[in-house]
Amino acid sequence: PPPLPGGFALDDTVYFSGNSQAFTSGDRLEFGLRGTVVGPTRAAEGLTVLFDGNKGTVQVVLNQLSREPPQLPGGYNVGDHVYFSGRSEFFDDGDKLVHGQRGVVTGRVVGEDGEVAVKFPGNTESIDCYLSELSPDRPPPLPGGYSVGEQVYYTGGAEKKKNGDRLVYGARAVVAGPAG
Repeated sequence: PPPLPGGFALDDTVYFSGNSQAFTSGDRLEFGLRGTVVGPTRAAEGLTVLFDGNKGTVQVVLNQLSREPPQLPGGYNVGDHVYFSGRSEFFDDGDKLVHGQRGVVTGRVVGEDGEVAVKFPGNTESIDCYLSELSPDRPPPLPGGYSVGEQVYYTGGAEKKKNGDRLVYGARAVVAGPAG
């Protein structure tokens, strides 16, 4: 038979290094979960793996497999609770990052050393977050006593930003988080 991709062999032990996920079958993939190589995949450059505790095999691309137990950047572990300390963001699919919201670390971001994946309540999927925007502690209150989501009005002079946005006296806005 032809060799397996990545220099792997049948029965090699591998570890999952992608984002945690669950399947309708009840099987799951969690960052660091150990498995055994059982063959190649049909399409992408990857391997078919039977992970510990699962009933069925999973096809996994090579960049989500490791020969050694993987480590998350920043000293985080899967399951750690963190707070988002960056500016709030809202995505087209309805998911959001909200300043001060607590989430759970679910894995690493493939190819990025300064990020981890975090699942926040109400979101459908984990979101890739910069380590600099995460903290194990709740972020301090916003300056001026403002709160995320609070409606405010601009009271400065008219201004046009480089990106084309304009600030106009009396314009209504919503606090998204700290300036930065």
